[in-house]
Amino acid sequence: MIGKLLLGVLALLIGYAAGLVSHLHYYPQEAFTTFYQQIVKEGGEGRWVHRRQLNDHTFTEFPRPSNDTLYSYCMVNLANGPVVIETPPIDRYWCVQFIKDNTDTFHYLASRIQDLNRPVKALLVPQGYAGESYGLEVIEAPTERVWLFGRILINGPEDIPYAIRLQDQLKCTPLKAYRPS
Repeated sequence: MIGKLLLGVLALLIGYAAGLVSHLHYYPQEAFTTFYQQIVKEGGEGRWVHRRQLNDHTFTEFPRPSNDTLYSYCMVNLANGPVVIETPPIDRYWCVQFIKDNTDTFHYLASRIQDLNRPVKALLVPQGYAGESYGLEVIEAPTERVWLFGRILINGPEDIPYAIRLQDQLKCTPLKAYRPS
């Protein structure tokens, strides 16, 4: 009797562990896919989608949003080829976070790295890319689909129109359509 009970408990523990491992592995990819589809539906693949207002307690797109930044999203599928990511000169904190399809971050472009008031251009490429880079910083993505997650600091509600103008200057251009200046 005790042997059967121990065997049952062991089976439950193994089932629980298998379910937990499965959840931890697959949930981030499912969450990424859901958000990817939502943003692509809003703006299209390779196009920036901007949030134009500050967040409050009702914001639910992702956990722990900041209420002093405006957010921008761009979903890229590198199966369509490399893309050039461009930011204008920005005079305050900003960043573009590069997120692979399991929601792990693999790269950043940011004011803390690239400095303030400097335009930034980078080439996002699939693994193994060996083509032209036009002298741009090359960022090799570990997955085909990438979420670009941009943030621009706001210095109060009256600053939102200026930050929106900065958001509108974010670019994601397919390399085949890019013309270096």
